[in-house]
Amino acid sequence: MLENDRKRLWRDYTQQQLQSPETDRLGPALGLDLASVQGLGNEIVADLDATRFGIGWWTAYPDLDRKTRILLSDHLIACARAVPTNLIEARIDRLEFDDAAEEFRKWYARGYKPGKAFEVKPPRSPWQELAPGKAQTHLVGMLRAWGSALDCLGSCMVGVAALPTGLVRADSGTAQKALAKISPGVTVLEDLQTALTAAEAKAGPPGWRQWLLDMRNTVVHRGRRTAVWLADADATGVTGFSLQLPVSPEFTDIDAIIRAGGTVASTFTAPASAFFDELARAVEVYTNEVSDVLMDLWNARRTNPALLEQPTEQWKQEQGVINPAPVFRGFPTLPAPSTQVTSLGLGVEADLRLKAAAVTDATTNDVRADPKIWI
Repeated sequence: MLENDRKRLWRDYTQQQLQSPETDRLGPALGLDLASVQGLGNEIVADLDATRFGIGWWTAYPDLDRKTRILLSDHLIACARAVPTNLIEARIDRLEFDDAAEEFRKWYARGYKPGKAFEVKPPRSPWQELAPGKAQTHLVGMLRAWGSALDCLGSCMVGVAALPTGLVRADSGTAQKALAKISPGVTVLEDLQTALTAAEAKAGPPGWRQWLLDMRNTVVHRGRRTAVWLADADATGVTGFSLQLPVSPEFTDIDAIIRAGGTVASTFTAPASAFFDELARAVEVYTNEVSDVLMDLWNARRTNPALLEQPTEQWKQEQGVINPAPVFRGFPTLPAPSTQVTSLGLGVEADLRLKAAAVTDATTNDVRADPKIWI
């Protein structure tokens, strides 16, 4: 991170801050508003029931057997908690990107002399040569984390809105498609669809969410787009240095240039650092707006479970003991630990999740699924 960011984040917490949840401390320190995305998870966790197991009021759905209820409930909580976690991870990569870009600028600037042809000097060390790679790494980290925040929010939408699609592999796209398919004629889901459209429009200009998901898919799943760095200079030296992002990340390099009518036209004019700040704001606004809408729907369903029926097809995994056993059992050359696990340290929420999932059979060095439930 840049020196000013390090100094700011090194300030000690107050005793009052130490009494707050992690996200309540890190959010303000990182300049993030996590209140609503954290609140959605809090609402769902509060409905865990260690006696009835899983989400307690989901017992109102007789077609949802106990095991399926447990599995769906716990994974829904995992998705809700992953939204603020991913927003924090994206902010960390955002700060690290600035530092890496500055290191790259210093290397690049060595080859600039006013009035003379520019020459890229060889790197002085492996550390210096890593600078553009580190910038790219943190670019990928930001996009991955923002995309994951949207996808996990999509999973929350599947669970909270009782959409008839698998929860485990749900993402932003599958949730939107499932909602669009079944919402016509269902007032509460039509209202959700309207609210999602409004949240996306409030967060940023048209197409921002799809651009983010396309860019994430490109850096994670496909051949990388060429990194374009733009330098500004005057008589004093290099005054500006920035990465330029592709306008159409869903296309390949050459395809994008041809479609855009040139190399320059295929990238945004704004520097990536400013672009990332606006994108971060858009994701933050959108995730909070949607979380508020989902919290309202969750509370309405808790009051009136008949409002929407939780579909059994949300859990498509095999239940019970894994069969067949996983083929990969680790690397046989790695030594086994010299000591056995004798205790498990759990926070309050993790302990509640295990109890609500009937993972309560305490043995000498483990806690296993209760055989009376998981037979």
